Amino acid sequence: MKIFSFNVNGLRARLHQLSELIKKHSPEIICLQETKVDNENFPMESINELGYQALINGQKGHYGVATFYKGELVSSSLGFKRSNANFSDIYTEMSDARNANRVGNGVKQEAPRRNHSQGSLILTGNALDLGMNGQGMFILNTADKIGELSYTRNGAINIREDGKLVNSDGIAYLDINSQDINLPFQITTPEGNEQSLSEVKVTAEGFLRATYGIDTYVTIAQIGLARFADETQLKSRGDNIFTATPQSGEATIGAGKDFGFGKINAGSLESSNTDITAELTLLLRAQQAFNGSAKMMQADADVTRRLMDT
Repeated sequence: MKIFSFNVNGLRARLHQLSELIKKHSPEIICLQETKVDNENFPMESINELGYQALINGQKGHYGVATFYKGELVSSSLGFKRSNANFSDIYTEMSDARNANRVGNGVKQEAPRRNHSQGSLILTGNALDLGMNGQGMFILNTADKIGELSYTRNGAINIREDGKLVNSDGIAYLDINSQDINLPFQITTPEGNEQSLSEVKVTAEGFLRATYGIDTYVTIAQIGLARFADETQLKSRGDNIFTATPQSGEATIGAGKDFGFGKINAGSLESSNTDITAELTLLLRAQQAFNGSAKMMQADADVTRRLMDT
């Protein structure tokens, strides 16, 4: 596998250099720094024409990074939230005549907590691929299956044959009024004309707007969002779907750009918030710490054995 790192110093002005690099080396992954372009103006079509998908964190000025990769995104990683392992000290009480001292006696692992920080947005260009930029989760109608609603950051929406908006498992997304969202494929105008669906758009506020024929515009629904007092206490149901718990608090329902909610980015999807490089670095550090501790314990055992032998 070829992985290239390129301080591009302004992506839009260096697309020709990037194209030549790809033609010559055909790397599987390209990491760019100083792209100097925000997400809205990112030249995604040009990148797709070169045969790559992109993870971006665009910024103006001397900032902005992007990762290009070949192949398709694994759907199970969309909206995935990593878990953090938490540890607490174990203390023992040792008392003398006057004072009681708390002495460390190791650590114990507590229940892991989900880290619900923002993942990178992947631009797809599909109108019904919705990525959350900021706080908020999409609402899924799982009441019939598990007796309660569920929540996800995976906004890869499909249109079922009956026009209902669902995820890859056929579970319906809900609007701000907690109703299933249905997108008609045809409508009858007030003049009695039949017109077919020609275009769909979703605004940052979550308004689903459809175009029928050439110039008939209809607002279908406003996509609902939920947020919680403590997202780390949500219960995982698998497939990056969560349900509320007493510890997380009840869902506060709203929409994109409402107070306390982020905005919806149509044409993008949120990837996992797991940074593979950072996780590998932590793994190496943990391994080094373990080796160091093992050597210290061995040295202590050797000293003790020598003292006992003398």
